[in-house]
Amino acid sequence: MDINRDNKLICEDCGKSFSSTSTLYRHMRDIHNKKQSEKESQHIICPLCLDKEKFTSYDSLIRHFHSIHNIHIKESVLNFRNLAEFEIWRSAENREVDYAVHRRKKCANGEEFIYYNCNRSDSKGYVSTCLQRYLKSKGSIRMQGICPSRIIVKILVDGVIRVRFFETHIGHPDELRSKRLTKSEQEIIVNKLAAGISNKRIIQEARSVDGNKLQRKNCITRGHLEYLIRKFNIDKKRDSNDMIATVLKIQEWNSDGKNHGFLFKQIGETYPGLEEDDFAVGYMNAIMEKKLRDFPKIICIDGTHGTNRRNWDLTIVLIRDEQNMGFPVAFLLSNRLDQLIKEVFF
Repeated sequence: MDINRDNKLICEDCGKSFSSTSTLYRHMRDIHNKKQSEKESQHIICPLCLDKEKFTSYDSLIRHFHSIHNIHIKESVLNFRNLAEFEIWRSAENREVDYAVHRRKKCANGEEFIYYNCNRSDSKGYVSTCLQRYLKSKGSIRMQGICPSRIIVKILVDGVIRVRFFETHIGHPDELRSKRLTKSEQEIIVNKLAAGISNKRIIQEARSVDGNKLQRKNCITRGHLEYLIRKFNIDKKRDSNDMIATVLKIQEWNSDGKNHGFLFKQIGETYPGLEEDDFAVGYMNAIMEKKLRDFPKIICIDGTHGTNRRNWDLTIVLIRDEQNMGFPVAFLLSNRLDQLIKEVFF
């Protein structure tokens, strides 16, 4: 087995490359009938030793910390009545963000094990050559070695949860950049985004520091908000392609005999009086139409410019209602703002 050739895991018998040591060892065992040597099975590396001492198990690593480095690993045994109670415990004190699922194992008797490792541990031991993901500008949060802190969860058949919690972290500082937003923090931001609160205001509110201690939520950026918008599909996009998503939305507006999207000209489509590269969407629902019929005396036109990434113009038609307030009765979104498109719209 050659691990150092171009940072890839390659079988020395057939030359086939693999993405992880486990798949390579499985290939050697099943295909070439070779057993893993004791040296090769030593994949757990001490982060404190200069020569990177290796071990075959976490128990050996813990004994090494105690005997060589004089460090005692704090261990707790906990019991929970169900998975919900465990998740409440895991969400406290940053356990939700400091640990990541490493592997799962289901037993024949119906029990299940879930292993949560410290997210700073380098369990692979080598740099991936995958070109689909680029290295972070400040480097990876992974350290050189294995942190002994982890959570071992045993789910019994009756739903009872038994947990072994190794609390002591070794080999890395408690850095803010290594943490991510908790589920509850994500939920608060997602609710604000869904309510229409602007990204600028959400970021300004997040900059408020509680107790003079900087937290992960205080460092969110527009990039984080855009990620949450995509993850939870807050903008309700029906397709990754904008034109396809728009067509599907227009079809929804005009379903069941409705004609809310009364004007639709997509890019590449021919339309009388407009060019092939033009885009236009006109919208008016039943309530807007009724308001326009009830209050036709005063009609106003307003618009916004450059408020979206395509720099398209939004034209709004308003009437003065019974409260002497402006009420929108039609919208036009288009790439042009001239007499021709207004004639088509009206």
